Amino acid sequence: MPDPPPRVEDLAPLAARYDRPTATLPIELVQRLMDEGRRHAELAEVLNRLRFVRTAVSETSAGLDRNGNSGEFELQGSISATVPCPGDGPVPTADGAANGLLRLKLGLEDSRLRRDFSGGAEQCRLLAASPSAPDQRVVVSATMVGDLGADLGIGNTMPLGILIKLSNVTGIAVGAAGTVDLSEHEYHFRLTGGDALEVLFDPASFGLPDLGSVVFAVRADGSYVLRESRGEWTCGGGGESCVLR
Repeated sequence: MPDPPPRVEDLAPLAARYDRPTATLPIELVQRLMDEGRRHAELAEVLNRLRFVRTAVSETSAGLDRNGNSGEFELQGSISATVPCPGDGPVPTADGAANGLLRLKLGLEDSRLRRDFSGGAEQCRLLAASPSAPDQRVVVSATMVGDLGADLGIGNTMPLGILIKLSNVTGIAVGAAGTVDLSEHEYHFRLTGGDALEVLFDPASFGLPDLGSVVFAVRADGSYVLRESRGEWTCGGGGESCVLR
């Protein structure tokens, strides 16, 4: 039997930090952290269209199930998938030459797709559409590692959440406000089953007291939530106070 590819970086500890933020926030700092969270999540919102990574993994698994007789043979080794990026036009296209490519490499072990995978985006063109910001045309390149949250039986339904960690990010976003440089040495975010986008950060990185970690979430309707150890903070508009639920 061929060997699966070497394990990529284990993101399970990082996923656990997303699941269990440690901060206990005083109410007087919540609104400021909401504002900082929005700024910290800007790149994640731009890259929100990378949720098509989930579709790429799912279709790879389904194709392997259809064409690999997975019920009759034990499968082990690796599988590579190349997916055209959707492009930055109003209607997605499958033109990899024009839109750039997403490449993924997944490990197969005991007829299951391993939870960890690697890959990268190559001049990937996306249209970043967000309820909270004008549309932006994006081109981005990056090295990627990801975590599906659990090993996946071939042909089975994808897990709802997927954690993505990018390194050596380069690219630009062009919108009504001008051109934004997307370059980052390292960046991670999590896509959830409810189409929410989550970013983990530490208030101490903004010069605030070392309170622990918090998760800032952008919901599908564009609303914001700040999650800490006790629950979720929401803040109303028009001077309404923040509430912990």
